[in-house]
Amino acid sequence: MNDSMFFDSDDYWTKEKRIKILKTEIKWPSDFYDAEFELFNINGFSSGFLNQPGPSSVDYKFAIKVNKSDLDKWIKGMVKLEDQDYDASWIDKIIEKRKESWVCESSFEVFVQRNTNVTVLICRNEGFVFKRIITN
Repeated sequence: MNDSMFFDSDDYWTKEKRIKILKTEIKWPSDFYDAEFELFNINGFSSGFLNQPGPSSVDYKFAIKVNKSDLDKWIKGMVKLEDQDYDASWIDKIIEKRKESWVCESSFEVFVQRNTNVTVLICRNEGFVFKRIITN
């Protein structure tokens, strides 16, 4: 289901379409070549579906595949959490439909952006970036 406040990659069967949609909604410091996502934005999206005045509420969850040499661009300025006890269950939901493409054999590295609700998990050996952005 896709309404004016939600985008879900489950609705798009081609990598090209998923990448194109995600690139219109996020800032991307490097190119990526596959994507899965669940995007919620109370104010709608850049494609102009909806524009509600008032407070903003966003919950963007996405997974992307990048060149391994680009991983550090996605965590620039972030702080690595040494305590790896992080609930990453949201990742399972966004990759559920095509989970065979997102097998992470290495350990997650968890990074946070100070004073925000932005978290990035990377699988360094696979070139995966999992990012969650929440604003209220």
